[in-house]
Amino acid sequence: MYLIAFSRGRGVLVLYSERRRPGNDIEAQNHEEGKMSEQDNLRLVQEGYGDFSRGDIQTLLGKFADDIEWVIPGSNPLSGTYKGRNRVGDFFKRLSDLTEISAFEPREFIAQGDKVVVLGRETGQVKSTGRTFQSDWAMAFTLRDGKVVRFQEYADTANLEAAFSTAQRASA
Repeated sequence: MYLIAFSRGRGVLVLYSERRRPGNDIEAQNHEEGKMSEQDNLRLVQEGYGDFSRGDIQTLLGKFADDIEWVIPGSNPLSGTYKGRNRVGDFFKRLSDLTEISAFEPREFIAQGDKVVVLGRETGQVKSTGRTFQSDWAMAFTLRDGKVVRFQEYADTANLEAAFSTAQRASA
């Protein structure tokens, strides 16, 4: 058992961790049963972001289960629920056809159990309108047996929908 305390002014921050005992290690037990550890899940998701940044969509798609569910919020041409690896491949083609991403920055990765949540930011332009968009986002992944089985994005949908809009903005 570890106990670490930091004092800052009048407050005290205490961090506590219990050392796992042999035979009682859930992570080791999961490996023996073929389950992925949080670190394995985290590594797989991080590798996926690397694949995306290199434009290697085929390798990225290989990290997804055949029956993956991919959810993009909003009411723009990219929004919807894509079911199956082939449909998710269609999403990435559509993303490439409709937008130019100038910055895509996963900044923080959080893993717990079979979930990995990534916080980040993106900037881009809609090709058909020339309008730019930027958004902070959260992306939630659910993994099973070493594959992503579900993806849900949380982002500023109004910003992206405005960039897709062909309506002229009224001058103030």
